[in-house]
Amino acid sequence: MKNKKRIGTFIFIMLATAFIVATSVSIGIGVSEYIKNQNEEKPKKESIKKEETTQDFKVEFREELYILKDKDENVIVENKRTIPNIISEKYQIQAEKITDFLIKISDEQWGKIKVSSDEYYSQNSSEKVGVSYLLSILEQNDKYFTFAFDNSGSIGGVNYEDRVGYSFNTQTGELLNIDDISTNTNELINLCYTKLLEYISSKEYANELDNTWKVSLKQLLSKDGVWYLTKDGLSFSFPRYSFGPGSIGVISYMISYDDLGDLISNEYSSLK
Repeated sequence: MKNKKRIGTFIFIMLATAFIVATSVSIGIGVSEYIKNQNEEKPKKESIKKEETTQDFKVEFREELYILKDKDENVIVENKRTIPNIISEKYQIQAEKITDFLIKISDEQWGKIKVSSDEYYSQNSSEKVGVSYLLSILEQNDKYFTFAFDNSGSIGGVNYEDRVGYSFNTQTGELLNIDDISTNTNELINLCYTKLLEYISSKEYANELDNTWKVSLKQLLSKDGVWYLTKDGLSFSFPRYSFGPGSIGVISYMISYDDLGDLISNEYSSLK
């Protein structure tokens, strides 16, 4: 009888020991993986940020982070962008076209931001830096859809503050160009050039501009991303260093539809 009890006790002890060892190994692996992940680069962390529904379209924005930490888990670089997904049952093809275009633009700029981040990180700098690269809806109606990418922040002394905007034909999903919205492209550009020339020349920073800034202005007026349609008029945004030193910053200006008059085609003049 005593032998049976001893055998039973022995078996119980062996099973309990095995359980404790297995549990310890499991816990040990879990902690190890956690520490490893904490010390690794964390380039991506995505979630649904928000949704915006505008008439026949719903726009989802996902947030993506690119974070680099030092060995002590201090964040050295933290970048953020928003990625769109445009959904429409009525205009499915158009929604996909616009989404693909915006993601392509976003990926190109995001790639540059990540390269700059990696270079800064490799220098073992301790100062925290980062860039926010965010997409937003400026205007949407049954004629056009306007989005804007806004950059803010800096990495290693390089300032990323700027804005680019794009307007799309809602019915086709195609990116609008200056010819699509004007009745006379040359006259429209000349009018916009004159007004922008007056505006920029009146600013305090005018003396800091490059000698060729007027030529550059004329060349940039019809460039994709520089101009875009808004509710109140035709807007322009010129990135830093377009006409002079970075200290000038981004130059933004809007010309109202009233000032543009009949130079905007009937398809868009009804929106004035």
